[in-house]
Order: sequence, then structure tokens, then C-alpha cells
Amino acid sequence: MSTESPSWGRLGRAVRAVPFDLVLVVSLVLFVATNLGVTAGDPLVRALLGVPFLFFAPGYVLLAALVPDAARAGESRVTPSTFGERLLLAFGASVTLLPLFALVVAVAGPLSTPRVVASVATFVVLGTVVGWIRRLRLPVERRYSVPTARWLSRARAFLTGGSALTVAINVTLALSVLLGLGAGAYTVVTPQPDAQYTEFALLTDNGSSEYVGGDYPTTLTRGQPATLTVSVENQRREVTGYTVVAELQQVQITDDNRIRVLSQSERNRFSRTVGPGQTWYQPHRIRPQQAGTNQRLVYYLYRGTAPDDASAATADRHLQLWVNVSTGLGTANDTSQRR
Repeated sequence: MSTESPSWGRLGRAVRAVPFDLVLVVSLVLFVATNLGVTAGDPLVRALLGVPFLFFAPGYVLLAALVPDAARAGESRVTPSTFGERLLLAFGASVTLLPLFALVVAVAGPLSTPRVVASVATFVVLGTVVGWIRRLRLPVERRYSVPTARWLSRARAFLTGGSALTVAINVTLALSVLLGLGAGAYTVVTPQPDAQYTEFALLTDNGSSEYVGGDYPTTLTRGQPATLTVSVENQRREVTGYTVVAELQQVQITDDNRIRVLSQSERNRFSRTVGPGQTWYQPHRIRPQQAGTNQRLVYYLYRGTAPDDASAATADRHLQLWVNVSTGLGTANDTSQRR
């Protein structure tokens, strides 16, 4: 006869209904997503949180949604029978999903670290909800759960069983494995000095308050402004100041396909300090003052301040957009202007 009160029985059933593994995974993902600026600046924190965020969480919640039940003896269908198998499958599924996240983000707008993190976090939250619901629809004995009790029992037997020498050897081996895993994660996630970079892009507004890398205005009108946006993504491990210089050049293409700059005029110059992992979007207007073909809009990016005479030879990055500028008075006038 059970002495458990009805209230405690309901509490026990409620506790057993909570998928603590999914709660832990989604908590980690939401913490990383909401503290991106903090975690991006510390290599150790980035290593400890970035590896499970990218290479474990997406695949794990996908398996939780697809396979909510535990494997049973005699079943013919393929079901992960151990946590180790789920861990390996979660890693493989995460590696497969990451390029898909990047592709979706690139199609929807500019590819940047915050947007990829947001897409991964959204997928994990939705996968957690679906996996939780699917588990609740199963009988308690059929639901998958992480075998923490068995792990603790085995760990206790491994660390305390045998002589004092055996215990010391087992503890040393366990610490060595943990240290090796930590060092490997740090090496994978932490970029080396030559892996640091700055992404520089020219974007346009697609009309839905989102930026896209295309649909550039290639035909401008003299005296009329054209709106463009440059983006600077700081993938360096430190706060960096940037300066962007925009020039409109009249060029001539020689017979041997070389470009000769006939005249140039600076149109914009702006600066901003950008934190690690952050992206700076700078909308601006270009108003051409001279009509003609073979004009080139050039953007120079400098870390720090820019010289008075900006050029591709001194800039860290540069972009260009070929444009034709009409007079706005009709085709005949534009033809005579080009002559």
C-alpha cells in the first residue's frame, strides 16, 4: 500500500513530465542568443558555449522532435538506444543543419553572425516545443529521458571501486579526458590571429525594411539622390573603429582594357566604432553632379582614420559599383552628353 499523498503524487508526475534535457538545451541557447555581445568578446566563454550551441543543440532538438520515445528491445525500427548514439546523431544533424541556416539567412538578407545565431535559436525553441509535446503524448514508460541515475551510479563505482591506486588512476584519467575536450573545443571555436577579418558589403533596401546584396541602382540621374547602404561586420576579437570613404569617379577604359581615372570626387565619409561580432549598417545618399557613362562608385574601408586622399592601395577593403548618370532631360540629351 502506498503512503504517498495525492498532492505529492501529482507533484512527482509533474516533475517526471518535465524534459530536463530539453529545458537545459533551450536555456543554453537562449542565454547565448541574448548575451551575444558578451560571449563574443571572451574566447574561453565562446568556446564553452559556442560548441554546444552550434554543434549539439540544433541536432538534439531535431532528434527529440523526430524520435521522442526510448528504444525498446525487439523493435525493428531505427531508434537511438543510448545517449551516446543520440549525441553522435545530434552532432551529425547539427553539422548538416548549419549550412541550411546560413543559406536561409543569406536568402532573407545579409549574412551576419547575429542573424545566424537568431535562426539557430528560433529553430531550437520550436524543436523543443515540438519534442516536448510529442513526449507528453507518450506513456511515461515510453518517453525518452537522460539516464542520469545510471551515470551517477557508474561514475561512483568507477571513481571509488578498487584500491586507492586504482581510484587515483581513474580520477586522473577522467580529469585528462575533460581537459582534452576543453582544449579541443577552445581550439575549434577560438579564431587564430590570421582568421580575424572584417566583412565589407554594399547593400540596398528591398522595400521591406531589410537589406539585400543586389538590385543596385546602375542608372542614376544628375542632381537626384540614390540611396545605398554599406555594412561593416567586425569579426575581430576586439572593439575596432572604422572609417568608410565613398568616391564617385569618371573613368576611361583603354584599348588594352585598363581603367584610367579621369576625375574623382569624395561624396561621403563616415566613422563608427564596432564591437566584436557586431555589424554596422550605414545608409547614405549619393547625388551625382556630372552626367556620363563609365562612372564608378567606389567605397574604401579603413580601420581607424582614413587619409585625405583615399585609394585602393591604402584601404583595408574596397568596393565598387559601375553606374551611368543621365541628365534627366531625355534620351537625345543623354546621347549628346555622352559624346
